[in-house]
Amino acid sequence: MTVRPSLEYRLGDAWSADESRREFWHLALRLASPASGHLLAASEAARVAALQMHDVADLAPLAEAAANVATDHAGRWSGADARYLAFLLAAATARKYRYDAMACIDALACDLARHARAADDVDLALVAAQLPVRAAAALNAVPGRAGTLGPQPRLSTAWPWP
Repeated sequence: MTVRPSLEYRLGDAWSADESRREFWHLALRLASPASGHLLAASEAARVAALQMHDVADLAPLAEAAANVATDHAGRWSGADARYLAFLLAAATARKYRYDAMACIDALACDLARHARAADDVDLALVAAQLPVRAAAALNAVPGRAGTLGPQPRLSTAWPWP
């Protein structure tokens, strides 16, 4: 608990220092790595990003890492760590609901879906499908209650799927 303000300051500084956000995401990815990071630190990085992001370009380094387009040559983080961090980001976005942040998560999901299709990567496709759902969790947590998006569509059980 005593580290959080310092960590938030360091992450905010990394966000502001580089318009490409590459330094921020590489720091966040190191924090998300089981070998060199910690769950609480990774969650704080996701929270800072959810508060700061305003454009899908802010997420480009994360998308590249999650799609294994960018890698850490020192081996401090992997594509799996980036996918985990993307999920934390979606969860943090749900807590800080802002239209521009939700639009960034949607665009990130589309970008990851394109990479998944090109690489035939089922795991990445699942991440892409789950991100918008997780980001909207605060809006549709309980159908019929205040804050929901209304009736949830039911999937057809007819086989084969179209």
